Amino acid sequence: IIGHGGIEKEYLVRLAKEHNIDLDLISNISDKELVNWYNKSKIFLYAGIREPFGLVILEALSCGTPVVAVNEGGIGEIITNNKLGVLVRRHEKEFADAIQQVLFKLSLRAKRGISPDYIQENWSWDKSVQDLEKHLKAISK
Repeated sequence: IIGHGGIEKEYLVRLAKEHNIDLDLISNISDKELVNWYNKSKIFLYAGIREPFGLVILEALSCGTPVVAVNEGGIGEIITNNKLGVLVRRHEKEFADAIQQVLFKLSLRAKRGISPDYIQENWSWDKSVQDLEKHLKAISK
């Protein structure tokens, strides 16, 4: 697991020990190392609880890494079709089934991401500002 740790870190370490699972927690890495991890990953799993948007999903997609995510907060604004990823309710079996589905599809073909331009065209800061301005103009009329 790559992340910043936080309050979940101790819980994850304890849970892994209880179930005799090898767990590597990686933090404080450079952007270059992060891109390398995304590029060599078969799948990106996202089940954030208190994250309203999830920039990490945009990072994974920009590296062509398939995404399985819990459909909460703004995640559905990013993953809008099955080419971008698979969204599920916060339910362990559905999450596990989606992981198996994506890994099975990957076993049938090479890892294939979206166009690298997709993120820039749809989620850049410039695009976000344009969208915000459009909404503000609409409500000010």
